[in-house]
Amino acid sequence: MRISTTDLESFRRIIQTDYGREDELISRIEGHPAPASWQMKAGAAWHAALAGEPYTDFAFEEIHIERAREAIGPGLWEVKASGEVAGHTIVAKVDHVCGSKITENKAKFSQASEIDYEPQLQWRFYLLLHEATQVRYNLWSFKDPSEAGAWCDLRDVLSFSFWPYAGLQTDCERWVRLFADWAEAKNLSKFLQEKDYALAR
Repeated sequence: MRISTTDLESFRRIIQTDYGREDELISRIEGHPAPASWQMKAGAAWHAALAGEPYTDFAFEEIHIERAREAIGPGLWEVKASGEVAGHTIVAKVDHVCGSKITENKAKFSQASEIDYEPQLQWRFYLLLHEATQVRYNLWSFKDPSEAGAWCDLRDVLSFSFWPYAGLQTDCERWVRLFADWAEAKNLSKFLQEKDYALAR
């Protein structure tokens, strides 16, 4: 199977939290993703702004973009890596890479907390598949744009990092096996074997 880290994390939320939606994950794997929320669209626009790409629908202060880019530093945007874990191909696409360090940038419109990210799988697979020494998260906190149309006013940023640890590969392998068993039980393996699956994630 070809499995994206996005779907692995969605699967973990189904198992470990009260807000994971199995029906949404199944629909996405089958090729019917849910419509993007305004928060997702705003996050995509902020990411495009940081990467120097065109964006629409949302507006940001130019000085905020410049300062954020300075804080992130030089490097490559939208870097993908794939590798075999527990007999399956895992695809991990990250926001920004500089040497052996990865930076993930998230636009937040609610309370941002490091605690929410520690249990997640994506940074674990990023470390493993990109052979990285650090995954740094920047949570860019904005005022709700509904207060002023499509204008996003940056309030502050919360930054924290994760590093490789003993048992990282074992943890990743365990979650891949759990996901693969679930996918087989739900008759989803045929969708996960499509050549184009996960390549755009």
